[in-house]
Amino acid sequence: MTWQRATRPEQKEQRRNAILGAARALLDSDGLAGAGINAVARRAGISKANVYRYFESREAIFLEIVREEFENWAGQAEEALAPLARSADVVAVTRALIGSMTGNSRLQNLIPAIASVLEQNVSVETVVRFKTELGTSLLRVSNAMMAALPALTAEGVRVAQMSLYFQLAGMLPAAHPPPAVVEALKRPELAHNCIHLEADLEAMMVPLLRGLTGAGATSA
Repeated sequence: MTWQRATRPEQKEQRRNAILGAARALLDSDGLAGAGINAVARRAGISKANVYRYFESREAIFLEIVREEFENWAGQAEEALAPLARSADVVAVTRALIGSMTGNSRLQNLIPAIASVLEQNVSVETVVRFKTELGTSLLRVSNAMMAALPALTAEGVRVAQMSLYFQLAGMLPAAHPPPAVVEALKRPELAHNCIHLEADLEAMMVPLLRGLTGAGATSA
């Protein structure tokens, strides 16, 4: 597609959406490593110089995609948690949170890179906007969690969400290893090194939520 110079707001919005669409497509096909600024510009049909008219850096493009995907996750988590309102069912709440998060392939690609890559090379204003809007999505999930687990406090939600996020950030690369590691882990003596993402996350999150809600070891 050949773009003419954007002068009207709707044209500028089209260019911005084209850049984001190109970045999403490359992320889905080639992962974050294959979604450099040159590749994004080529796929969007926009010069690299013009990409910088809409986003200050490659990292800013993908922070916007992270924000979008967290908003999508918030809706999915709310939907999964709604039937559990006032249930106090820690296991079911844990599975709803983990299932809605690990079902999002873009977040799986991006979460490990947020602090180490995507929050680099961006302005203070971009970080403030990103974290403010992310906080809005997380608040929706917080409210749904507290509705499902009435004993869970706002501070407990913060600890639980932070734990889930950092556990995912650390585990996701190991849960999707390169081919040589996949082959090596087929050996019986190395089986204990395999990551079973959802099951292992559940094993860590359930005791945490039980502690945060005051539930006993034998509670749901």
